[in-house]
Amino acid sequence: MCSKKISRRSFIKKTGEGSGAILVSSLFDKYVSASNAKTEDFSHIYYANANGPVQNLENVIQMMGGIQNIIGINDIVVIKTNAQWWNQGSPNLAATKRFVELILNIPGFIGEVIICDNNHRWDPTNNGAWSTTFEINSDVPGVSNLMELINLFQDQGHKNVTYYCWIDTGSDKSKLTTGPEGGDGYVYLPDIQYDNGGTGDDHRVTIMSYPVFTSSYSGVTIDLRKGAWKDGYYTGQPVKFVVFSALSSHHTAKVTSAIKNFFGVVDLSGDSDPHSPPYGKLYEDYYNFHAFSYNKYEPIEPVPGAMGGAVGTFLRNVRMPELFVTTAEWVGVGDRTVAEKAEQMGAIVASKDPVALDYYNTKHILYPAALKQQKNYAEDFNPDNMDMPLRMYLETCHNQGIGNIDEDKIIVHTPQNPVNIITFNARIVDQYVELYWQAEQAEKFFGFEVQKSNDNLEFNKIGFVEYRDRTKNYNFWDKNISQNRLVYRLKLIDRSGEFTYSDAIIVDIGSVNSFTLNQNYPNPFNSETMIRFSISQNERVSLDVYDIKGRNVKLLLNEFRHPGNYSIKWDGTDNAGNKVATGIYIYRLKINKQIITKKMILVN
Repeated sequence: MCSKKISRRSFIKKTGEGSGAILVSSLFDKYVSASNAKTEDFSHIYYANANGPVQNLENVIQMMGGIQNIIGINDIVVIKTNAQWWNQGSPNLAATKRFVELILNIPGFIGEVIICDNNHRWDPTNNGAWSTTFEINSDVPGVSNLMELINLFQDQGHKNVTYYCWIDTGSDKSKLTTGPEGGDGYVYLPDIQYDNGGTGDDHRVTIMSYPVFTSSYSGVTIDLRKGAWKDGYYTGQPVKFVVFSALSSHHTAKVTSAIKNFFGVVDLSGDSDPHSPPYGKLYEDYYNFHAFSYNKYEPIEPVPGAMGGAVGTFLRNVRMPELFVTTAEWVGVGDRTVAEKAEQMGAIVASKDPVALDYYNTKHILYPAALKQQKNYAEDFNPDNMDMPLRMYLETCHNQGIGNIDEDKIIVHTPQNPVNIITFNARIVDQYVELYWQAEQAEKFFGFEVQKSNDNLEFNKIGFVEYRDRTKNYNFWDKNISQNRLVYRLKLIDRSGEFTYSDAIIVDIGSVNSFTLNQNYPNPFNSETMIRFSISQNERVSLDVYDIKGRNVKLLLNEFRHPGNYSIKWDGTDNAGNKVATGIYIYRLKINKQIITKKMILVN
């Protein structure tokens, strides 16, 4: 097949709302109503960063109203992960673990959790994220892959946390099923199709398929489209579908993300190479999702963006998940498994809209990560580049009535503190740690729970400081020092019981013997970033931000400080309080005649 380009005008004509699915499902209105599959006026994104994967996950779920606003006490929760790849190619294990824990901790929970994926292997538990050791992106002590995580829950007595590998039918058509009454396998839906709108050799049609599988814990068979089935009938027990995605580059689809994650839900029999047997054919003359949407060994797609239309057809007619979560603690800028090609972005993002989620994640997380690494293919991840496959598949998915791609219709929620913490710092005095902070005045605020961690994952309460009217400065002494490296944070609690957390600060007990300035985090950033430094003596310290031409932009600090480790936040504003432009900025730390400078990138 000849390689060729397609204009955006032709692309819209071929893949717009005129092409696509044959709508036959009597359950269509139910799923649209239950899962907001139709385009709404606004889409909501929930974003948390800079506090580690566990706390970021908790913050995101809290902003959504808590786990009980998503999961019920008798739900079967199906979590679709990226299990074909590991490291940055799979969701962060600590975030996955915490999400499951939140479900298990629902008072009176009697349901179950099943972690699932189709990673296209006959021995699924002996490859991919199921069994390959994570070099990065685990963050769970003693756990290095998905199977070890599931075994950890089992060992803790949570027998209702299991897994199921959806396996391609391949040439064994006995694995095809008509539904739960026919046993586990894949259901084919030839009446629900997506046509890519191409001509000649480029013309391809795919059909929808979905798995039916039985829980090893309860014996309930889950029909992913229609619900829970046992003893010959659908029981009505709720089945919640949650898509947990990584955020990573992909050689042809460009981005592994919430939408691309659906390649691991459908049957991909026929391989993904349309140029060799079985030529990517799933069923009769219908291609599977892979071979339908791109050529495995060629960079040019048959019809750019068609992948999104196929996934949109699935979401519209088969099953829309209740929630999409992207763990972007590490993202894959150039590879899904090579740790050296990953970038730590430290974020968790969630939404009920996969189009808005992928738009936001690529524009504000993956694209800046590629710019930071100065990749010549960074534009692959820019969803505002109208001629790139990424933009095209977001549009074709949206054209099936799924979500929003207009940034003006995307509302981004970030954690809101019940009281504003102006500064939060620590200093070491006689081998004790003094925490001290400043807080603005706030009505109906209760106080500060002080928490400590050895690993920035599991935090324990070590004290409480009551909020006092007309008091701005607070402190707390930790005299129980048993580790050289400690992490502290404040749980901010108002009188209604609502709470959130401050940024965490790290104290290295044995390291405060030098004058150091750390790289800001996150970097690049688009709203705020944290700058950390250490001093070893009582000195006046100044910390300034300059633009690339050497002009002073913001004075962040100019005061006397004791020896210790400090962190200062910059919100991207200048000395007048105005937002500054996208670009490279220099931050400078000065003590006496000693000066250290580093660069950071702001992306608005």
